Parts: sequence; C-alpha cells; structure tokens
Amino acid sequence: MIVLLMIGHNLQKTSVQQQRQPPDNRLLIPKALYLVPSQNPLWQKMDFWENAFFDIVAQERDIVGMDQEPCEMIDRYCGLSESEKRRLELDEDRLLATLLHNLTSYMIMCGTGQRAIQQKIRRLLGKAHIGLVYSKTINQLLDGLPKTQGNGIPLKPLGSRLMQKQSFTVHEGSTAQDPLMFMEVSDYLAHAIITVSYHIY
Repeated sequence: MIVLLMIGHNLQKTSVQQQRQPPDNRLLIPKALYLVPSQNPLWQKMDFWENAFFDIVAQERDIVGMDQEPCEMIDRYCGLSESEKRRLELDEDRLLATLLHNLTSYMIMCGTGQRAIQQKIRRLLGKAHIGLVYSKTINQLLDGLPKTQGNGIPLKPLGSRLMQKQSFTVHEGSTAQDPLMFMEVSDYLAHAIITVSYHIY
C-alpha cells in the first residue's frame, strides 16, 4: 500500500511538472537573448525595434517635461516668439536624433542586417519629421554603417542625463507667513521646467 501511494504521488508530481512546462514551439525572450545574434530571430524583427523606439521616446519626453497634451503643445507653441519656436524645434529634433543614433548602435551590436537597419531608421526618420540639421547626421551615420556586428558606434548621452536641477524654498503668497513650499527648477537645454514639490507647513 505504501509503495502504491509513493508511485501515485510521483506520477501526480510528474504530470504537474509537465503541465507547467511551456510547449516546445514557444520561444521565451530570456532564451532568445542568449542566442548568437545571427541565429536570434528577435533582433531581425523590425517591429521590435520600432516599438522600442516609440517606447523610449515617450519615456524620454516624460522625463524632460515634453509630455504635454497636443492641444497644450499647440497653444504653447503659438505663444512663443520666432527664436523660441526655432529653439524648441531644435530641442525636439535633438532628442529624436539622439535616440535614433543610439537605436542604430544597438541594432549593429545585436547583429541586425545593415540594409534592414538603413531602411528602418530612414522610415523612422521620416515619421519623426526631424529637421535638416539633425537628419543630415543620421543619414551620414547610415551611409557609413559597418557591415559586421560590433560596438564601433559610440552611444550618445540622453537629454535626461544632462538635466540640471536646483531646489528653492518659496512662499505661496507675498508674506513670510504664507505656506512654505519647495520649488524644483530643471534646466534642460535652455528650457526652464518648474515643478512645485510639496508643502512643508
């Protein structure tokens, strides 16, 4: 009886383990990351790189304070002078061009095909509507891409890493008896982004 119970327990345990194992036709991402780049199907999927680009653009814009609603952005843009509009456009182009440059570098390091990289990055360049100043640098990068896998393209620092923050104590009103607050000023590429943190009193 004890032997039968032990056999039944082992069979039940084995069946549970088999149920938990994923099917053989599934390709898990951790397994895919360890494959040789030429054998890795993930790095050859252009949709993966495009989605990664859009995700990092959204994240970077959120960090540097450019994540405004379209209506707010249009209202703000219309209220700027011509020089301020030009500066804002260049800052936006710089952000997108930096991310496209780094994306190209990652694709080369992961062994993505040279022609596929050129086609995808140029399509993203067109979708981003980057101006001539920064689109020229991306096109020059694409024209001189190495044909083999490597890390010969240095990464550029993100704009969020170049932010300088200063904190000040301010009063809500005009007297010292008004509630005291912290004000954090982030200077990102000549933009002043002011955020009020929290009340002290």
